[in-house]
Amino acid sequence: PTISATGGINAACEGESIELTANSLGAVSYKWYQNGAVIGGATGSIYNATTTGNYTVSALNANGCESDQSAAIAITIHNLPVKPSITTNDNLQICEGEFIKLTSSVGVLYEWYHNGNPIQFPSDADPSVMVTVSNKQTIDVNMAGTYTVKVYNTQGCASVQSDAVV
Repeated sequence: PTISATGGINAACEGESIELTANSLGAVSYKWYQNGAVIGGATGSIYNATTTGNYTVSALNANGCESDQSAAIAITIHNLPVKPSITTNDNLQICEGEFIKLTSSVGVLYEWYHNGNPIQFPSDADPSVMVTVSNKQTIDVNMAGTYTVKVYNTQGCASVQSDAVV
């Protein structure tokens, strides 16, 4: 049998899965393996991989005869970044015209929210294009409300949102 990953994608973030499809002429069921160990209950032509490993599959015909295992496909599930925190160098009381500096814990990219809505910033590549994910670890704010942030790692995986700063 052969294995293919939907869309040719073999990496995802924790909490996501990668759909693997087995194909073998005359197969009535399949037996899936991860790192050489049988995956219990995985007998269909499709398996959703949720953990890192090397996946193979064998095919069973109507007589119950099992084929050799397929070539392995390597799947990587990346960890999510830790939940970020926000610090400020000022107290949270501001007067009109003043700003407070909010700084996220370290990430590769940042997605800031104000009252639950993503904040847009001009793109570094083209300032006429607005983006919600940027390299802005620190932002200056002057509007009341709640602020949260998500951070992204080098694999593009997003953390959960930080606790709110009011």
